[in-house]
Order: sequence, then structure tokens, then C-alpha cells
Amino acid sequence: MTEDFVLSVGLGDDLVMRLSVDSMENFRTSLLITLQACKLPKYRVVLNGFGYIVFGVPDRDLNRTWRSAHTLNSIAGQLPLLPESAGVRIGQTRVLERDVSRRRFSQVRLYNAGRILHIYKCKPEDKKSKEKRFEMRWAQPEDFMELSVMPRMLLDHFPENVFEALAGLVKQQEDLPIYLDDV
Repeated sequence: MTEDFVLSVGLGDDLVMRLSVDSMENFRTSLLITLQACKLPKYRVVLNGFGYIVFGVPDRDLNRTWRSAHTLNSIAGQLPLLPESAGVRIGQTRVLERDVSRRRFSQVRLYNAGRILHIYKCKPEDKKSKEKRFEMRWAQPEDFMELSVMPRMLLDHFPENVFEALAGLVKQQEDLPIYLDDV
């Protein structure tokens, strides 16, 4: 019904488009399970995650990480970063997961209103290119059900960044050649 008169525009990893009681509960559950399974000091994990959200990760670090051949493959139902001796902890983690998932406040899922235009930045084909290129697509509300920590999740919500993306899309459309056969 709202699709007839409401348009939502979201940019990239925008936090607010993914924010709902259900997604917060899922995020809380996964965060507690991760903290329970992690051997690092909990404050360090949370502070590093907060720094990741606020300051992001430099592009050169992301590119190096994406090209790394030392990626971990996880098996469904197992935590890949734990050694074999952590069998007791895995049992505790499963108990925690079961208990936390029972404490849910929402019974009904809420979705973004209207038609959703999702704009996202394209990775440049030429590594030296400074030009930002954007693409857009019509998205479904179900595409934004998961809240995950991403480097641009706060920045992508700022109005000036959304405006910059829209202006970039308009400029890209103006730069396209016009073929008289299509008119």
C-alpha cells in the first residue's frame, strides 16, 4: 500500500535502513556469542569495533585483505577461529545462543516504507581512478533485515553523502552517449 506514495532512498551500508528491533536483537545475540567465544579482552574487541565503525578501514588495507589467500573457511555450526581445545567453550556458546534467542521482544517484523531505491558505490576498475561511480537498483525490504558492522554504516546515512551520490548518478547519466535509434 505505501509503495504507491512513499519512496525511500538508501546509500550503501546505511545503518538506519537496517535498524529495527529484530535486527538489533539478532546483532546483540551474535555479539554476545562472539564475545563469549573470543579469547581477547572484551573491552578491546568492542573498542576496536567502535573504531572500525567511526573511522573505517583505509582502502589499501581492505584491498590487501580481499586479495589475501589466507582466508578462513568456516564449517556450518562451528566457529573457525577457535582451537580444538575450546570444546567446552563451544558447548557454553550453544547454551548462550539458545538462552539469548529466547529473550526476543519483537514478534512482528517491521520493514522500510514504500519503494526502496538502493544506491551503492562501485569499485573502480582502474586502481588509480579517483572518480566515484555509483549504481542504483530497486530493492526489497527483506534486503535490509541484517544489521552488520561496516566501515561506512554511519557515513552513508549523512544527507551530504546521499546528495553526493545522487549528484554523481545524475552526472553519470549526462555523460552517457545518446543514440538516436533509441529515441
